[in-house]
Amino acid sequence: MSLFQTKEWWSTRIPDEEDFDENHLCVSNIDNNKQNSDRIIVGSYKGYLRIYAPKRREYKIEDLIFEQNFNEPIIQILCGYFGQNPNQIQLAILFFKKILIFECETINQQDIKLKKISQCNLPRNSYNMCQGQFGGQTRYQICIQSCDGMLIIINQDQIQSQVQLSDFLLPSSLSYNQMTDQIILQNSSYEIQAYKISNIGAVSNSDNQKKLLPDWTLNIGDQCLKILTIERENRIHDIAILTEESLYILNQQGAIRSQKYFDYPAANIIIQPYQQKYIKTSSESEKTKALQIIVSSFTNHLMIYEEFQLIWATRTDFVCFGVSLGCFEDQKGLIVGLNDQGDLQVFYLGTEQPQSQIFKEKNEGYQQTYAQIEQKYNQVFKEINNKQSSGIQEKTQINDNEQMNVVCKIQGPFTSPEYVNDVHKYFQVKGKAWCVKIQISLELKGGIKAENIQIRMNLPNNLECTQGKLPHLIEEIKGNGNSIFETFIYILKDYTPSTFKMEVLVSYNNYITGKNLEKNIKNIVQRIELPCAFQCLFCPPIKNANFKITINTNIPCENIQELFKDVSDLSENKDECFSQSNIYSFKYPNDVHTSILCSKTGDKYRIQSSSFEGIYYILMYFFKKQLNFMKIKKII
Repeated sequence: MSLFQTKEWWSTRIPDEEDFDENHLCVSNIDNNKQNSDRIIVGSYKGYLRIYAPKRREYKIEDLIFEQNFNEPIIQILCGYFGQNPNQIQLAILFFKKILIFECETINQQDIKLKKISQCNLPRNSYNMCQGQFGGQTRYQICIQSCDGMLIIINQDQIQSQVQLSDFLLPSSLSYNQMTDQIILQNSSYEIQAYKISNIGAVSNSDNQKKLLPDWTLNIGDQCLKILTIERENRIHDIAILTEESLYILNQQGAIRSQKYFDYPAANIIIQPYQQKYIKTSSESEKTKALQIIVSSFTNHLMIYEEFQLIWATRTDFVCFGVSLGCFEDQKGLIVGLNDQGDLQVFYLGTEQPQSQIFKEKNEGYQQTYAQIEQKYNQVFKEINNKQSSGIQEKTQINDNEQMNVVCKIQGPFTSPEYVNDVHKYFQVKGKAWCVKIQISLELKGGIKAENIQIRMNLPNNLECTQGKLPHLIEEIKGNGNSIFETFIYILKDYTPSTFKMEVLVSYNNYITGKNLEKNIKNIVQRIELPCAFQCLFCPPIKNANFKITINTNIPCENIQELFKDVSDLSENKDECFSQSNIYSFKYPNDVHTSILCSKTGDKYRIQSSSFEGIYYILMYFFKKQLNFMKIKKII
């Protein structure tokens, strides 16, 4: 979808096996530093709260300025002015049955310490929350939505009001519109509803259990992912409704102002008005601020819109479930992304989009003559030639015969000779992890040197490399020099193998001495076939199976033991495995069995397995080995 990639400014990977969603990311000046530099606050369902102070370099341990385990899942985090001091930002942490509010104190000029200022226990299991100056108060309050549809308004450590929503099945996103003093949410009928804070308080204080009615309702017919309130002007607030396939902009009365359909599944959104760019709508006589919209998608992309016109698209390294904007080291407008597995990154777009027009006149209605157009064309063409002339001369310094040779070798499979963390998650033979060794040899020929070499691997889902080995970075390789990289590949025991191929990707910069030239990034891809014995071994014959495929052939039926010789050589209990001459069973790391049955007449095979997906791997390997065997015998 996009030719452009976001540029990394700072990144880290949260090491523990934790789960995250969009409510676990918050970017704010939480320690109230004088430089107005934002911090990245990250919670998790495992109960950890981390605060980062990113800098433009590789991640270092001192970037993590706070970490604490609360020993219970964190549902959401918010930053706001919840305390007595209206100029000091506090941190609100929502758990299932309570909400805590903290102040941040800076110690040692870098690390911070959390000081609890209030705690409020909740009567129901919480789902999410929003904040605002409810009822026009100076202090921010918090509205919590429970999993069973109760709205609870918190004022520091006290429950101010609570009310049960009617006809409620599932919780939704939540937002507060300060202009109309309303809570905006979606009910189980896919309707957007607005409830006034004063009505919530009145129903909560009534003794006759009065029913809470919405001020307005709009049926959008789709599941809402996020609700945002946008302040365009002092008296104009819009409401943004994001679904997986579209974006709605509503006015304060709940009428649709505009709508945009996406051709991709949306994950999250950021909306903010331009400060000095205005538009005029057909329904309003006054101009309003134009909206800048950033949408993250499940296709690993960020889409940037001005109003609903797409002006830029860029690819990200992962799906940004949590996305926000921040200011770090006086650099405003940096984008912060968090995925569900703990990848945290600060990045920027890195370039301006090309203009669709070559010339842009100050007066758009000005008509040019052919002579003026030709004169301007010749002038621009001359400038282009002058600017490229020095670069063309220097380009001769690049060696066209430069070539990077990549040779990949596989050894094994065998039991791992190295210490393996979390060995229980890998397939084991004789109590040790089963692995293969990959040796990658790089040799540069015909060039001066190659710089910034990176080695990566594209592995199937059931395989893993030694932790911390990839990507492997090599600073440089000089001409006619070489470098060798070795690592081990392990197989996870909870997956059924689906392929016997993997890819090795090598990228590097060619060396250029010309100062006006940019370094070219070159990429090399090598495909490797893994040995069959790495992902399955022979086992005692199994006749019964749930899924079967019969293959008719005009080729003589070969001895399966000879055909899969690499597997039989490494299998244990060979006498038991080959006790029946026409049944050969294989066992995958996840204990799924697949068998090959040979007919006595020699023109049929049957491949059967306890799971349907278990047939594919042996079937593909069987075809490959049978064809190779026949080519050797020159039958085909």
